[in-house]
Amino acid sequence: MVAAFVTFVSLVSMPGVAPATANAPGFDLVTATTAPPEDAAPVAVTSEQVAGAVAVAVSDWLVVVPGADLSAVTVTVAALDGLELASTSGAAISVDEDAAGWGWSVSDPAGGTPLMDLVTVLRHEIGHVLGLDHTSAGLMHPVLGAG
Repeated sequence: MVAAFVTFVSLVSMPGVAPATANAPGFDLVTATTAPPEDAAPVAVTSEQVAGAVAVAVSDWLVVVPGADLSAVTVTVAALDGLELASTSGAAISVDEDAAGWGWSVSDPAGGTPLMDLVTVLRHEIGHVLGLDHTSAGLMHPVLGAG
């Protein structure tokens, strides 16, 4: 069951674990290209939205890499630093609770407001779980623009 991949906690509520841990060596990050506009009013992502996005991203990767074992993947929602959208260490993925202030798109963005695409970020991070490195363009590029 894909929903079993998702844990919904905040690193700031975990004793002894600081959000800056995601900057440590061994973590692969994807960041926003720019800060959001000052009038941005992002809403934190829900565990249901993350579970749905994980299901889509895992399904997409299984089409490309049939038989890939993604059973160890966990996804945690955390308050990441600065423009960080997500990070991966091993099979543990952390996504920022509000997409670095932009807000997450989990379907079509309402009203044309630019948001960060959660499925794209999860595809990127699962790519790291599968052993892919950052590239100069495309899905594995280390920065993502809103919209």
